Amino acid sequence: SVQDDVVNETQADYLGGFLAYSAGYGMFDKGGEIIKAMYSSYGLGNQLPGYPSLQDRVELAKRSSAKIESLIDVFEMANFLSAIGRYAEANEYYKYILIQYQSREIYNNLGVTSVMNALQHLDEKELKYKYVVELDLSSHGSRDASSAAKADNLLREAVKYFDSAISLDPNYAPAYLNKATAYALLGDNVRAKFYAEKEATEIGIKGNFSKTVIDASILKGILLAKEGNTKDAKTIFESAASKGSELAKENLNILTNGSTTVKSPSRTQTPQDTINKMTLVSFARKPQFLQDKVVQINQNLTFFQYQIDSLNFKIFYNMNNEDRLINYFMLTKTGKDIKTSKRIGIGDTLDDIIKIYGQAYNRIETPQGLIMIYDNLFFVLGADNKVVKWGNFMSKKSLF
Repeated sequence: SVQDDVVNETQADYLGGFLAYSAGYGMFDKGGEIIKAMYSSYGLGNQLPGYPSLQDRVELAKRSSAKIESLIDVFEMANFLSAIGRYAEANEYYKYILIQYQSREIYNNLGVTSVMNALQHLDEKELKYKYVVELDLSSHGSRDASSAAKADNLLREAVKYFDSAISLDPNYAPAYLNKATAYALLGDNVRAKFYAEKEATEIGIKGNFSKTVIDASILKGILLAKEGNTKDAKTIFESAASKGSELAKENLNILTNGSTTVKSPSRTQTPQDTINKMTLVSFARKPQFLQDKVVQINQNLTFFQYQIDSLNFKIFYNMNNEDRLINYFMLTKTGKDIKTSKRIGIGDTLDDIIKIYGQAYNRIETPQGLIMIYDNLFFVLGADNKVVKWGNFMSKKSLF
Protein backbone atom coordinates (compact mmCIF):
# COMPACT_ATOMS: atom_id res chain seq x y z
CA SER A 1 0.00 0.00 0.00
CA VAL A 2 2.79 2.40 0.92
CA GLN A 3 4.64 1.50 -2.29
CA ASP A 4 1.52 2.34 -4.32
CA ASP A 5 1.26 5.68 -2.52
CA VAL A 6 4.91 6.39 -3.31
CA VAL A 7 4.30 5.67 -7.01
CA ASN A 8 1.24 7.94 -7.08
CA GLU A 9 3.02 10.71 -5.19
CA THR A 10 6.02 10.52 -7.53
CA GLN A 11 3.78 10.71 -10.61
CA ALA A 12 2.03 13.72 -9.07
CA ASP A 13 5.45 15.35 -8.54
CA TYR A 14 6.32 14.80 -12.22
CA LEU A 15 2.98 16.21 -13.35
CA GLY A 16 3.07 19.26 -11.08
CA GLY A 17 6.73 19.99 -11.73
CA PHE A 18 6.48 19.75 -15.49
CA LEU A 19 3.27 21.80 -15.60
CA ALA A 20 4.90 24.50 -13.46
CA TYR A 21 7.85 24.62 -15.86
CA SER A 22 5.75 24.62 -19.04
CA ALA A 23 3.55 27.39 -17.57
CA GLY A 24 6.63 29.60 -17.29
CA TYR A 25 7.42 29.31 -13.56
CA GLY A 26 10.82 27.72 -14.06
CA MET A 27 12.26 24.62 -12.43
CA PHE A 28 10.61 23.66 -9.13
CA ASP A 29 13.11 22.06 -6.74
CA LYS A 30 11.86 23.10 -3.27
CA GLY A 31 9.59 20.13 -2.60
CA GLY A 32 11.72 18.73 0.22
CA GLU A 33 11.92 22.09 2.01
CA ILE A 34 8.14 22.57 1.75
CA ILE A 35 7.44 19.10 3.16
CA LYS A 36 9.74 19.72 6.15
CA ALA A 37 8.15 23.14 6.77
CA MET A 38 4.63 21.65 6.67
CA TYR A 39 5.51 18.90 9.15
CA SER A 40 7.05 21.51 11.46
CA SER A 41 4.20 24.03 11.16
CA TYR A 42 1.47 21.46 11.81
CA GLY A 43 3.40 19.67 14.53
CA LEU A 44 3.36 16.35 12.69
CA GLY A 45 5.52 13.43 13.74
CA ASN A 46 8.15 11.90 11.51
CA GLN A 47 5.92 8.94 10.68
CA LEU A 48 2.31 9.29 9.47
CA PRO A 49 -0.02 6.33 8.80
CA GLY A 50 -0.05 5.38 5.11
CA TYR A 51 2.94 7.57 4.22
CA PRO A 52 6.69 7.05 4.04
CA SER A 53 8.72 8.66 6.82
CA LEU A 54 9.48 12.39 6.67
CA GLN A 55 13.08 11.63 5.76
CA ASP A 56 11.97 9.31 2.95
CA ARG A 57 9.47 11.88 1.64
CA VAL A 58 12.20 14.53 1.50
CA GLU A 59 14.45 12.08 -0.35
CA LEU A 60 11.63 11.20 -2.76
CA ALA A 61 11.11 14.91 -3.46
CA LYS A 62 14.81 15.29 -4.28
CA ARG A 63 14.69 12.30 -6.65
CA SER A 64 11.54 13.62 -8.31
CA SER A 65 13.18 17.01 -8.76
CA ALA A 66 16.21 15.42 -10.43
CA LYS A 67 13.95 13.37 -12.72
CA ILE A 68 11.85 16.42 -13.65
CA GLU A 69 15.02 18.36 -14.42
CA SER A 70 16.19 15.54 -16.71
CA LEU A 71 12.84 15.43 -18.54
CA ILE A 72 12.87 19.22 -18.95
CA ASP A 73 16.40 19.06 -20.42
CA VAL A 74 15.25 16.41 -22.92
CA PHE A 75 12.19 18.56 -23.69
CA GLU A 76 14.35 21.65 -24.33
CA MET A 77 16.71 19.66 -26.54
CA ALA A 78 13.74 18.39 -28.57
CA ASN A 79 12.52 21.97 -29.04
CA PHE A 80 15.92 23.17 -30.24
CA LEU A 81 16.31 20.21 -32.60
CA SER A 82 12.91 21.18 -34.05
CA ALA A 83 14.06 24.77 -34.46
CA ILE A 84 17.09 23.81 -36.58
CA GLY A 85 15.08 21.39 -38.71
CA ARG A 86 16.05 18.04 -37.16
CA TYR A 87 12.39 16.98 -36.96
CA ALA A 88 12.82 13.20 -36.91
CA GLU A 89 15.27 13.39 -34.00
CA ALA A 90 13.10 15.87 -32.12
CA ASN A 91 10.18 13.47 -32.58
CA GLU A 92 12.13 10.68 -30.89
CA TYR A 93 13.01 12.94 -27.96
CA TYR A 94 9.35 13.79 -27.38
CA LYS A 95 8.43 10.10 -27.59
CA TYR A 96 11.08 9.30 -24.97
CA ILE A 97 9.37 11.70 -22.54
CA LEU A 98 5.96 10.17 -23.30
CA ILE A 99 7.16 6.78 -22.05
CA GLN A 100 7.55 8.30 -18.58
CA TYR A 101 5.23 11.27 -18.59
CA GLN A 102 2.21 12.24 -20.67
CA SER A 103 1.30 15.88 -21.15
CA ARG A 104 -0.55 18.12 -23.57
CA GLU A 105 2.72 19.91 -24.47
CA ILE A 106 4.49 16.71 -25.50
CA TYR A 107 1.64 15.50 -27.72
CA ASN A 108 1.27 18.99 -29.17
CA ASN A 109 4.96 19.22 -30.05
CA LEU A 110 4.94 15.75 -31.58
CA GLY A 111 2.16 17.00 -33.84
CA VAL A 112 4.10 20.16 -34.68
CA THR A 113 7.22 18.20 -35.71
CA SER A 114 5.02 16.00 -37.92
CA VAL A 115 3.55 19.13 -39.58
CA MET A 116 7.01 20.60 -40.08
CA ASN A 117 8.22 17.35 -41.57
CA ALA A 118 5.22 17.34 -43.93
CA LEU A 119 6.07 20.86 -45.13
CA GLN A 120 9.26 19.50 -46.66
CA HIS A 121 7.14 17.40 -49.01
CA LEU A 122 4.99 20.29 -50.25
CA ASP A 123 6.21 22.59 -53.00
CA GLU A 124 6.37 26.39 -52.83
CA LYS A 125 3.16 26.95 -54.83
CA GLU A 126 1.18 25.12 -52.15
CA LEU A 127 2.93 27.11 -49.41
CA LYS A 128 2.41 30.63 -50.69
CA TYR A 129 1.49 31.89 -47.23
CA LYS A 130 3.38 31.51 -43.97
CA TYR A 131 1.46 29.08 -41.76
CA VAL A 132 1.45 29.37 -38.00
CA VAL A 133 3.47 26.23 -37.17
CA GLU A 134 5.70 26.58 -40.21
CA LEU A 135 9.44 26.97 -40.04
CA ASP A 136 10.62 29.31 -42.81
CA LEU A 137 12.28 26.58 -44.85
CA SER A 138 14.92 27.70 -47.33
CA SER A 139 13.69 25.41 -50.10
CA HIS A 140 11.10 22.74 -50.90
CA GLY A 141 11.41 19.73 -53.13
CA SER A 142 8.99 19.15 -55.98
CA ARG A 143 5.91 17.24 -54.90
CA ASP A 144 5.51 13.93 -56.72
CA ALA A 145 2.95 11.25 -55.89
CA SER A 146 5.07 9.63 -53.19
CA SER A 147 5.90 12.90 -51.44
CA ALA A 148 2.25 13.95 -51.58
CA ALA A 149 1.25 10.71 -49.86
CA LYS A 150 3.99 11.12 -47.25
CA ALA A 151 2.89 14.68 -46.50
CA ASP A 152 -0.73 13.57 -46.11
CA ASN A 153 0.26 10.73 -43.78
CA LEU A 154 2.38 13.04 -41.63
CA LEU A 155 -0.41 15.61 -41.39
CA ARG A 156 -2.99 13.00 -40.40
CA GLU A 157 -0.54 11.67 -37.83
CA ALA A 158 -0.18 15.23 -36.52
CA VAL A 159 -3.96 15.54 -36.12
CA LYS A 160 -3.95 12.42 -33.91
CA TYR A 161 -1.24 13.90 -31.71
CA PHE A 162 -3.18 17.16 -31.37
CA ASP A 163 -6.29 15.16 -30.45
CA SER A 164 -4.27 13.45 -27.70
CA ALA A 165 -3.17 16.83 -26.37
CA ILE A 166 -6.79 18.03 -26.36
CA SER A 167 -7.98 14.87 -24.60
CA LEU A 168 -5.55 15.63 -21.76
CA ASP A 169 -6.62 19.28 -21.59
CA PRO A 170 -9.73 20.40 -23.53
CA ASN A 171 -8.82 24.01 -22.69
CA TYR A 172 -5.37 23.89 -24.34
CA ALA A 173 -5.87 26.36 -27.20
CA PRO A 174 -2.53 25.82 -29.06
CA ALA A 175 -3.50 22.23 -29.92
CA TYR A 176 -6.74 23.41 -31.56
CA LEU A 177 -4.83 26.00 -33.58
CA ASN A 178 -2.21 23.48 -34.72
CA LYS A 179 -4.96 21.01 -35.61
CA ALA A 180 -6.58 23.73 -37.73
CA THR A 181 -3.27 24.31 -39.52
CA ALA A 182 -2.88 20.60 -40.23
CA TYR A 183 -6.37 20.50 -41.77
CA ALA A 184 -5.58 23.63 -43.81
CA LEU A 185 -2.49 21.93 -45.25
CA LEU A 186 -4.58 18.83 -45.97
CA GLY A 187 -6.92 21.05 -48.00
CA ASP A 188 -9.84 20.60 -45.59
CA ASN A 189 -10.71 24.29 -45.22
CA VAL A 190 -14.08 23.63 -43.55
CA ARG A 191 -12.51 21.85 -40.58
CA ALA A 192 -9.56 24.24 -40.56
CA LYS A 193 -11.86 27.25 -40.32
CA PHE A 194 -13.95 25.65 -37.57
CA TYR A 195 -10.98 24.81 -35.36
CA ALA A 196 -9.36 28.21 -35.97
CA GLU A 197 -12.47 30.37 -35.50
CA LYS A 198 -14.45 28.44 -32.90
CA GLU A 199 -12.16 26.24 -30.88
CA ALA A 200 -8.75 27.97 -30.91
CA THR A 201 -10.14 31.50 -30.70
CA GLU A 202 -12.92 30.99 -28.18
CA ILE A 203 -10.89 28.69 -25.93
CA GLY A 204 -7.84 30.92 -26.37
CA ILE A 205 -9.78 33.96 -25.15
CA LYS A 206 -11.17 32.08 -22.15
CA GLY A 207 -7.79 30.63 -21.26
CA ASN A 208 -5.81 33.82 -21.85
CA PHE A 209 -3.76 32.34 -24.71
CA SER A 210 -3.42 35.80 -26.26
CA LYS A 211 -0.76 34.88 -28.82
CA THR A 212 -2.68 31.79 -29.90
CA VAL A 213 -5.74 33.98 -30.54
CA ILE A 214 -3.66 36.26 -32.78
CA ASP A 215 -2.14 33.29 -34.62
CA ALA A 216 -5.60 31.78 -35.12
CA SER A 217 -6.73 35.01 -36.77
CA ILE A 218 -3.73 34.82 -39.11
CA LEU A 219 -4.72 31.31 -40.17
CA LYS A 220 -8.25 32.55 -40.75
CA GLY A 221 -6.78 35.31 -42.94
CA ILE A 222 -4.84 32.74 -44.95
CA LEU A 223 -7.97 30.66 -45.50
CA LEU A 224 -9.93 33.75 -46.64
CA ALA A 225 -7.11 34.77 -49.00
CA LYS A 226 -7.04 31.29 -50.55
CA GLU A 227 -10.81 31.59 -51.11
CA GLY A 228 -10.29 34.91 -52.92
CA ASN A 229 -11.59 37.16 -50.12
CA THR A 230 -8.51 39.36 -50.08
CA LYS A 231 -10.29 42.36 -48.55
CA ASP A 232 -11.19 40.61 -45.29
CA ALA A 233 -7.86 38.76 -45.26
CA LYS A 234 -6.01 42.06 -45.49
CA THR A 235 -8.03 43.51 -42.61
CA ILE A 236 -7.15 40.50 -40.44
CA PHE A 237 -3.44 40.63 -41.31
CA GLU A 238 -3.31 44.38 -40.63
CA SER A 239 -4.97 43.92 -37.25
CA ALA A 240 -2.57 41.14 -36.21
CA ALA A 241 0.42 43.11 -37.52
CA SER A 242 -0.61 46.11 -35.41
CA LYS A 243 -0.34 43.82 -32.36
CA GLY A 244 3.29 43.04 -33.15
CA SER A 245 2.99 39.81 -35.15
CA GLU A 246 5.87 39.44 -37.62
CA LEU A 247 4.04 36.49 -39.16
CA ALA A 248 1.08 38.74 -39.96
CA LYS A 249 3.40 41.32 -41.55
CA GLU A 250 4.90 38.65 -43.81
CA ASN A 251 1.50 37.37 -44.88
CA LEU A 252 0.31 40.93 -45.50
CA ASN A 253 3.30 41.46 -47.80
CA ILE A 254 2.53 38.22 -49.62
CA LEU A 255 -1.10 39.23 -50.05
CA THR A 256 -0.37 42.73 -51.33
CA ASN A 257 2.86 42.12 -53.26
CA GLY A 258 2.54 38.52 -54.37
CA SER A 259 5.52 37.50 -52.25
CA THR A 260 7.18 38.54 -49.04
CA THR A 261 9.24 41.72 -49.37
CA VAL A 262 11.77 40.26 -46.94
CA LYS A 263 14.53 38.39 -48.74
CA SER A 264 15.78 35.21 -47.17
CA PRO A 265 19.20 35.91 -45.71
CA SER A 266 22.15 34.00 -47.13
CA ARG A 267 23.60 31.15 -45.09
CA THR A 268 27.12 32.30 -44.36
CA GLN A 269 29.39 30.91 -41.69
CA THR A 270 29.68 33.50 -38.93
CA PRO A 271 31.99 33.36 -35.91
CA GLN A 272 30.69 31.58 -32.83
CA ASP A 273 29.99 33.77 -29.82
CA THR A 274 32.27 33.29 -26.83
CA ILE A 275 30.73 32.72 -23.39
CA ASN A 276 33.09 32.40 -20.41
CA LYS A 277 35.96 32.13 -22.94
CA MET A 278 34.28 29.08 -24.51
CA THR A 279 32.95 28.54 -28.03
CA LEU A 280 31.25 25.46 -29.44
CA VAL A 281 34.09 25.11 -31.95
CA SER A 282 36.66 24.82 -29.16
CA PHE A 283 34.36 22.60 -27.05
CA ALA A 284 33.76 20.18 -29.95
CA ARG A 285 37.50 19.52 -30.30
CA LYS A 286 37.37 17.60 -27.02
CA PRO A 287 33.72 17.42 -25.87
CA GLN A 288 33.04 16.78 -22.20
CA PHE A 289 29.87 15.50 -20.57
CA LEU A 290 28.45 14.61 -17.16
CA GLN A 291 28.09 10.84 -16.91
CA ASP A 292 25.04 11.00 -14.62
CA LYS A 293 23.18 13.19 -17.14
CA VAL A 294 23.62 10.96 -20.21
CA VAL A 295 20.22 9.88 -21.60
CA GLN A 296 19.86 7.07 -24.14
CA ILE A 297 16.87 8.24 -26.20
CA ASN A 298 16.81 5.14 -28.40
CA GLN A 299 19.34 2.79 -29.98
CA ASN A 300 20.60 5.51 -32.34
CA LEU A 301 20.25 8.74 -30.34
CA THR A 302 22.18 9.71 -27.21
CA PHE A 303 21.73 12.98 -25.31
CA PHE A 304 24.77 14.49 -23.55
CA GLN A 305 25.03 17.49 -21.24
CA TYR A 306 27.80 19.65 -19.84
CA GLN A 307 26.56 21.82 -16.96
CA ILE A 308 28.72 23.31 -14.21
CA ASP A 309 27.24 25.61 -11.55
CA SER A 310 30.06 28.14 -11.85
CA LEU A 311 29.50 28.62 -15.61
CA ASN A 312 27.00 31.04 -17.15
CA PHE A 313 26.09 28.56 -19.90
CA LYS A 314 25.19 24.92 -20.41
CA ILE A 315 25.90 22.71 -23.40
CA PHE A 316 23.54 20.09 -24.82
CA TYR A 317 24.56 17.78 -27.65
CA ASN A 318 22.96 14.94 -29.51
CA MET A 319 24.79 12.00 -31.11
CA ASN A 320 23.05 10.29 -34.00
CA ASN A 321 24.66 6.91 -34.70
CA GLU A 322 22.93 6.58 -38.07
CA ASP A 323 24.45 9.59 -39.82
CA ARG A 324 27.30 10.14 -37.30
CA LEU A 325 26.20 13.74 -36.88
CA ILE A 326 26.50 15.61 -33.59
CA ASN A 327 24.28 18.65 -32.97
CA TYR A 328 25.72 21.00 -30.33
CA PHE A 329 23.84 23.75 -28.47
CA MET A 330 25.38 26.27 -26.07
CA LEU A 331 22.60 27.93 -24.05
CA THR A 332 22.66 30.87 -21.68
CA LYS A 333 21.35 29.98 -18.24
CA THR A 334 18.04 31.43 -17.07
CA GLY A 335 18.53 34.75 -15.30
CA LYS A 336 22.10 35.23 -16.54
CA ASP A 337 22.34 38.53 -18.39
CA ILE A 338 24.94 37.52 -20.96
CA LYS A 339 25.07 39.43 -24.24
CA THR A 340 26.15 38.31 -27.69
CA SER A 341 29.23 39.79 -29.32
CA LYS A 342 26.86 42.33 -30.91
CA ARG A 343 25.39 43.27 -27.51
CA ILE A 344 22.00 41.51 -27.65
CA GLY A 345 20.84 39.80 -24.47
CA ILE A 346 17.94 39.08 -22.12
CA GLY A 347 15.27 41.79 -22.29
CA ASP A 348 16.19 43.06 -25.75
CA THR A 349 13.33 43.18 -28.23
CA LEU A 350 12.62 41.51 -31.56
CA ASP A 351 13.15 44.87 -33.25
CA ASP A 352 16.57 45.13 -31.56
CA ILE A 353 17.53 41.70 -32.92
CA ILE A 354 16.38 42.45 -36.47
CA LYS A 355 18.13 45.84 -36.43
CA ILE A 356 21.45 44.17 -35.57
CA TYR A 357 21.19 40.74 -37.23
CA GLY A 358 18.59 41.30 -39.95
CA GLN A 359 15.81 38.81 -40.71
CA ALA A 360 16.20 35.27 -39.41
CA TYR A 361 16.44 32.49 -42.00
CA ASN A 362 14.32 30.23 -39.77
CA ARG A 363 11.63 30.91 -37.20
CA ILE A 364 9.39 28.73 -35.05
CA GLU A 365 6.26 30.09 -33.43
CA THR A 366 5.43 29.06 -29.85
CA PRO A 367 2.40 29.73 -27.62
CA GLN A 368 4.62 32.07 -25.58
CA GLY A 369 6.51 33.79 -28.40
CA LEU A 370 8.95 32.54 -31.01
CA ILE A 371 12.45 31.25 -31.67
CA MET A 372 14.55 33.21 -34.18
CA ILE A 373 17.21 31.09 -35.92
CA TYR A 374 20.30 32.62 -37.50
CA ASP A 375 23.46 30.94 -38.72
CA ASN A 376 25.03 29.44 -35.59
CA LEU A 377 22.80 31.58 -33.35
CA PHE A 378 19.25 31.54 -31.99
CA PHE A 379 17.09 33.71 -29.72
CA VAL A 380 14.11 32.54 -27.64
CA LEU A 381 11.53 35.30 -27.20
CA GLY A 382 8.58 35.49 -24.81
CA ALA A 383 5.04 36.77 -25.33
CA ASP A 384 6.23 40.40 -25.14
CA ASN A 385 8.70 39.77 -28.00
CA LYS A 386 11.66 40.12 -25.64
CA VAL A 387 14.64 37.78 -25.36
CA VAL A 388 14.41 35.28 -22.49
CA LYS A 389 17.46 33.22 -23.52
CA TRP A 390 19.81 32.79 -26.45
CA GLY A 391 22.46 30.40 -27.60
CA ASN A 392 24.79 29.09 -30.30
CA PHE A 393 24.53 25.86 -32.26
CA MET A 394 26.57 23.85 -34.72
CA SER A 395 26.54 20.42 -36.36
CA LYS A 396 29.64 18.32 -36.85
CA LYS A 397 30.38 14.86 -38.15
CA SER A 398 31.70 12.46 -35.56
CA LEU A 399 35.12 10.94 -36.18
CA PHE A 400 34.27 7.80 -34.19
